[in-house]
Amino acid sequence: MYRQNGKKERHKASVWGMYVTPSGRRQGAGGMLLRRAIDQARSWAGVEQAHLSVSDVAGDAQRLYERHGFRAWGREPRALSWEGRSADETHMIAALRDVPATSQASPGTTVR
Repeated sequence: MYRQNGKKERHKASVWGMYVTPSGRRQGAGGMLLRRAIDQARSWAGVEQAHLSVSDVAGDAQRLYERHGFRAWGREPRALSWEGRSADETHMIAALRDVPATSQASPGTTVR
């Protein structure tokens, strides 16, 4: 988990990567790791949301993220490519705090 550095992006944190060994899967290790990352992001003053991307071939990981409050907001076709194959990625977001309605932009609004 890291915090965005840009002046207008410091309210965002991102999960850069997550991996659980096969022997640790389905034992709660992924959930514990993700909860710890979310707790870290919540400890940073002003961070309101967390972002991540997950490959469409990682269905179990996507379901884990959804169980922890992440929701899909977009999809990147052919985001990954290896050995002649490709996979799409789903971009996900989770609110970390209640955000006042006055600070939320309406659809189509440009925030400067």
